[in-house]
Amino acid sequence: MSVTMHDEQGEPDVNQAAIAALTSVGNGGQEEVDLGLNPPLAETLGNTLAVLLAQCDATLVLSWAGENDILLAHMVARRLGIPRASIELDLGLLTVGHPVSGGTRAVLVGVAASSAPSAQVVATLLSEHGSQLVATGYIKQSPADARIHDAGISTVVLER
Repeated sequence: MSVTMHDEQGEPDVNQAAIAALTSVGNGGQEEVDLGLNPPLAETLGNTLAVLLAQCDATLVLSWAGENDILLAHMVARRLGIPRASIELDLGLLTVGHPVSGGTRAVLVGVAASSAPSAQVVATLLSEHGSQLVATGYIKQSPADARIHDAGISTVVLER
């Protein structure tokens, strides 16, 4: 599910404005979302993503170990009132920075679609521990940031 919201007059909503304000041109001329540029705007996006993911009844928020992903995961987890953990890939091994007990229902969040292409890998890791990846949610950096969603995993996308 891709979420692009507008107000009553057809103007971009607060989430689209927040993404635009948090977007800058990085090295190589690519647009990048940097949540550290304006923490209150970043919290607006984190809260929106949490509201949209709340229906998944998650018990853990996961993210990759990048700064923006961890910030977003923290905001979503705080809003949902559940713990968060980061996932790291080191020497070909995936590790989760928080013990995952059987029956955990996780959501994977990130900036740009860092979580989307890897969702199936995370789902496999969780299933090996008797847990489940119930959804992914991410902030799309630019129109050129097209990603393929993993079949069977619900996806929420905030975009401008």
